[in-house]
Amino acid sequence: GLGSGLGMGLGLRLGLSLTLILTLTLRLAPARANWIDGDTSDLPVTVDHGMIIDAGSTGSRMHVYQWAPRLFSEIPPPLTFPKTNSRWTERQAPGLSTLGLDPDAVGEALFPLVEFAKNVLKDKADRWHNYPIYLKATGGMRELPNNLREQVMGWVRAYLEDNSTCPFYFRRDFARVISGEEEAIYGWTAVNFLMGTLLPQTAGLGTAEPNTTWGALDLGGASTQISFFRPDQDVLANLFKLQIGDQKHWNVYAHSFLYFGRHSARDRFLEGLADGEIGGDWIGHVVDAGLGGWNRGRFREAIVGAYPTHLADPNQNKTGYPYNNASAIANLSKPLGPHHRGPLAVVDPCLPPGYENNDTRTRFTKRLLYIKGMLDDDGAGAEESRLTLCLQANLPLLRIKANEWCDFVHTHQCSIGGVYQPRVPSPQSGFRRFFAFAGYTHLWDFLDLPDEASLRQVVEKAGETCEMDWDRLQAHLATVVDPSSKRYAKSKEFLHEYCWMASYVIQLLHTGYGIQMDENITVADELEGHKVGWAIGAMLYEINTLPWGYRPPANATISSEAIFLYSQLVTLVAGLLAVAVIYLVCTKPEAQPRYDRVRLSTYRSSTSSAAEDRQGLIRNAPDYGAV
Repeated sequence: GLGSGLGMGLGLRLGLSLTLILTLTLRLAPARANWIDGDTSDLPVTVDHGMIIDAGSTGSRMHVYQWAPRLFSEIPPPLTFPKTNSRWTERQAPGLSTLGLDPDAVGEALFPLVEFAKNVLKDKADRWHNYPIYLKATGGMRELPNNLREQVMGWVRAYLEDNSTCPFYFRRDFARVISGEEEAIYGWTAVNFLMGTLLPQTAGLGTAEPNTTWGALDLGGASTQISFFRPDQDVLANLFKLQIGDQKHWNVYAHSFLYFGRHSARDRFLEGLADGEIGGDWIGHVVDAGLGGWNRGRFREAIVGAYPTHLADPNQNKTGYPYNNASAIANLSKPLGPHHRGPLAVVDPCLPPGYENNDTRTRFTKRLLYIKGMLDDDGAGAEESRLTLCLQANLPLLRIKANEWCDFVHTHQCSIGGVYQPRVPSPQSGFRRFFAFAGYTHLWDFLDLPDEASLRQVVEKAGETCEMDWDRLQAHLATVVDPSSKRYAKSKEFLHEYCWMASYVIQLLHTGYGIQMDENITVADELEGHKVGWAIGAMLYEINTLPWGYRPPANATISSEAIFLYSQLVTLVAGLLAVAVIYLVCTKPEAQPRYDRVRLSTYRSSTSSAAEDRQGLIRNAPDYGAV
C-alpha cells in the first residue's frame, strides 16, 4: 500500500545517496593516496634523521641517527632501522642529576650537545624543524627526590622546546625519565638488533636468526640492568612483552636495579665501611675523628695527623654531590661534641696497598672519608687473598637477606634485593649467551680480557689486579690501555677501584644473577660502527611510531587507474546491496492477529504468549545428556 511505497522510495533515496557519497569521496582522493598510520604527529613521512640524548648519571650523550624515509610499497609496512656511527655520538659531563637546582647549569649541559647535532646535520639546516629530538634520562635521575627530578626535567623541556636554543622538532613528552624496565628492554632490543637475532627473513641488521637470542647486561653508574628471553620457561614477574612490528613478539624478562650501578654501589660500599656493616676482623681499623671511635694507637695518630695534607681542594667536588669539604676541614680545629660526625678514616680491603686519599663521595655517609689500602699488618690473614677479602666485603651490597619473602613466594627463583628472577637460560634452550656493555667494557679492557670470556677468567685476572700495590698498578695501566686514548684518562681516574669493581661484578653476575663460572660472556662497546647501548634500541622504537606513507611500486602490474575503477565498482555494488536491504526492511508486511469466532468479551490470539513460548522452550529443550 501507501506505507510500503513510501518505504521503498525512502530506501532507494538513501541507497543512492550513500553510493553518491562514497563515489565522490573516492573521486576526490588522489590516485596515489598518502595514508598515515594513525600517529597524531605532524611530521612529514620524508623525515630521515633524529636524535636521542642519553642523560645518564655521569654524563649525557647525544646520538644522531639516520634512516630511510618511511615511504613503503607494501602494507603493513616493514620496520625502519636506525643507522649511525661513532662520529655521530658526543658525550658531555657531568650528568644532569648532579647539577642541583640550577636552570642555567642545565642549559650549559645541553648546549654543546645540541650544537654537536647541528654541526653533524649542518647540510640539512632547512629540515631541522622536522628532525625529532628525544631526551631519555636514566638511573641518575631516578635516584633524585621527586620534586627535584620534576624541577630539572621542567628546565630540560623548556630548553629543548625553545626554538632559539634548540631548532629541532620537540614535544614535551619527548623528554622524560624512563623506567628501569624500559632501559632494560631497550638494551635487549639493541643487542639483538645489532647481533642479527631480532627479526626473521628480512635484510639488514637485526634480522637473521630469530630462534636464538642474546641476553643483555648493562652496568651504568646508578643502575644495572639484566634482560633475557627463554621460550621454555614462564616468567612470573618483571615480564616485558615486546612486539616487533606484526612479525614477532617476545616475553622478555627485564629488570633494573637502582643503586646497584657502578658508582652508586661504590658509594654504598663506602657507607658500609663507615658504619661497620661491611668487612671482617679488619673492620676494627676504623677511626672516627669525631666520636673518638676505635683507638688503635699508632694507626689513629697517623691518620689524624695526615688529614690536612690529604684533603682535596675544598672548592673541588668531583661528583657534584652537595658536600662542602671546607667545612669538614674547619671541623678538625673545632671542639668535637658528643653527637658530632666528623671526618672518618677507614681501611678499604679492595684498595691497592700504598694508596691513600680522601673520598668526596659522601652522599650516604654525609662525612669526609679518609681511605687507605690495606697493608699486610692491617689485619688481613695470610691465608686469605686480597681478592677473597674484597669478594667477602662486596657480598652485603647484593642485599641477599632481602630475598627471604621472594624465596618463599617464588621457590628460590630470586636474584638480589628480594627481586624475582627465573633461572638464566642456557645454550640448550635456544639461547646464545649474555652480551654485556657500558661499564663492563671498562673492566674487560683493564683486565685485558678477550671479547668472549668466562667469569672464571675474570676471577683469575681480578686476582692478579688485587695483588698489585699502588705503584705497580699505575705502571700496569699503560700496558693494557692506550695512553693516547680517551679511555686512558677515565681508567686512570678510577684506577684504584678496579679490584673493587672486578669483585663487585663477579658477585653480581654469579651470586646475584646466577651466571655460571664457566659460561662465556661477550663484551663490546661497538659493533660494526654502532655504539652498543640502550639508546639505539630506544630509537628503533621511536622511529617506528613516526608517520609513514604508502607509495605503490613503480613496477606494479595494476595501474592506479585500474585500482580506482575497481574501487568504483565495489562502491556501486555496496550501494545496490544497501538499497536491497533497506527495501526489504521497509516493505516487510506487519503480522496481523487472527481471532476465533467467540464472544467479543473473550478472544484468543492464534499466536501464543511470550511466557508460553519460554515454557515451551524449556519443555521441548533438546536432551544433551547429563551435565
